[in-house]
Amino acid sequence: MGASEPAGHFESWTFAGLPGKTLHVILFTHVTNCKELQSKVKAGEVEPELAMLNAAVVADLFVVRIAAQQALAQQQRGKLITKSLHAELVYNMSGSRHISESFNRFGVSESCQHLLVARFDAEPTQLEAITDLVKGQQQPLSSLQTFTDKALIQKYYKVSPNELKVGTMADAALFKIAARDC
Repeated sequence: MGASEPAGHFESWTFAGLPGKTLHVILFTHVTNCKELQSKVKAGEVEPELAMLNAAVVADLFVVRIAAQQALAQQQRGKLITKSLHAELVYNMSGSRHISESFNRFGVSESCQHLLVARFDAEPTQLEAITDLVKGQQQPLSSLQTFTDKALIQKYYKVSPNELKVGTMADAALFKIAARDC
């Protein structure tokens, strides 16, 4: 999976084994319209369709990459659990099989302050629409850890102190996500 940096703070990711598939990701902080965005997501009125993640509970960008790769693989097999590829990305961030719980914890919510927004196979006009839609400050993805809530990540993934002795929070999150499907 490669990465490149287009205009703005978007990062574009490619996926091994899936030529032509990309994911554009951007971090917004101090978002002022999360309640409106949550309503639009629930009503299916977000244009263009997006995955909106609560940045506070993203353990690492690698977790997002793996969730996206998994969503693409499920789409390719015709086995999406949710209604869309972007919703599948949000669902795949969770270690739980409960769809609504996954969206409540990892998706946009009224109380979000920081959002990681992703769009598969984005066109330049769609990237512009994203920056118009989300009312917040664009930040480089490298600053994500500044806005994460480690205690909340630990709670949502049920990470024990012993797990953190042998690996990182991102490792624990990935293990929980992988174990969900076992």
